[in-house]
Amino acid sequence: MTALADSLLRSSRTQRLLIELTSKCNLRCTYCAVAQPGYEGIQFPIEHFEALTKLIVDRAPEIVMINGHGETTIVKDWDVYVRHWLDLGLNLEIITNLSKKLKDTEIETLARLRRVTISTDSSVPELFEALRRNAKWEIFDSNLTRLMEAIARNEKETVLTFSCVVSDICAPKLEEFADYGLARGVRYFEFCNLAKYPDVEGAQPVRHLSELPRDERDQLAQSTRRMLEKLRAHGVQFAWPEALAQTLGMTVPTEAEVPQKHPKKTIREIVAARAVHTGEHAVDEPSTESSSTHSIDDGAAGAQRTHVETKVAIEPTDEVDAPLGVQGEVRTVYPSRKASSDVQAMTRRCLDPWSFAYLQADTAVRICCFMTETVGHLGTGESLDQILNAEKVVEIREGLLSGNPIEACRNCWARPWVPVSELEADVRAWTQV
Repeated sequence: MTALADSLLRSSRTQRLLIELTSKCNLRCTYCAVAQPGYEGIQFPIEHFEALTKLIVDRAPEIVMINGHGETTIVKDWDVYVRHWLDLGLNLEIITNLSKKLKDTEIETLARLRRVTISTDSSVPELFEALRRNAKWEIFDSNLTRLMEAIARNEKETVLTFSCVVSDICAPKLEEFADYGLARGVRYFEFCNLAKYPDVEGAQPVRHLSELPRDERDQLAQSTRRMLEKLRAHGVQFAWPEALAQTLGMTVPTEAEVPQKHPKKTIREIVAARAVHTGEHAVDEPSTESSSTHSIDDGAAGAQRTHVETKVAIEPTDEVDAPLGVQGEVRTVYPSRKASSDVQAMTRRCLDPWSFAYLQADTAVRICCFMTETVGHLGTGESLDQILNAEKVVEIREGLLSGNPIEACRNCWARPWVPVSELEADVRAWTQV
């Protein structure tokens, strides 16, 4: 590609707008940046809430995701702000650890959202509390049960998603983890590749699966494949990172290989069945008050976020014993590539610079959850359209489309390497050029 059309380097719309009301968190998960010594969280200056709302409405993103490095539910009156956005007709999603004792109004607010992604790594109480320091299993499990009951009372069903960071500690128990989620109506499982920060003194250390001996990886490949096949058989969507498939030398089961065998049950049906089993009263008739809630096809939004992770099976490789880790300034990441020579005529299959924006608690604007580079700030008088089409953003897009991505993109562990032509096709479809 010798010349890039200007229209391919601009984006007039945003699919996902991520808003971070706080980067503070109530947990100190052993693998997270928040657990690192010296980490300081920031809360969004809430006096600028109206200005933030105007920026969002003007940009009209398809989906507004409420999360970031922090936990939104610890922000005072967070549910009041979210209900205001719901009343404006915004399609809202949230990522939460569900580990704070939530009030009924907070649970009811969560139940009105389009999707609730629950950050959790294990259904084994001891492992859950070891990995997610400061969390109590009883609180988490109770919040999830109450959320299910609130969803069951609504006319339209909120989609529940589990997001799990895969490490050597939780991986052997993923089959039980899947069973726990399936029994609670989880419709999408997002398995995330571990970015290794230095171990925290006194905390449960975790390792990337590539650091395990070959025989342990072989065992995990078998149990992981069984777990993913079970999800397929229940008609549940998932994302399993390409780098982890390569590390385990396994293929990801496709829908063609494993057709759905079990009927899907709504959360209302699950809650009613649990009530019969425990002798409790069944849920009330669904409420029609939450008209701002939007239903979606099972896993559809999650599939949009990581569609390249689930479309094809990953072929096993003879090079899985080669270390994948790339040491950065403060963490080790595990990009999905076999050798540096693969990079030359390739690029990352990533539409985020075109379709995604991240508004951080410190008012910085980014176009990626992983890279540290910012592309602008709120409160400068610029619109989101101006910020997201500034020279710096255009340069990042041009690098991806020319096969010369910036260093942060080269070292990414979340998106696979593909020929430039594949990304260009995606961009043309997105920009409608």
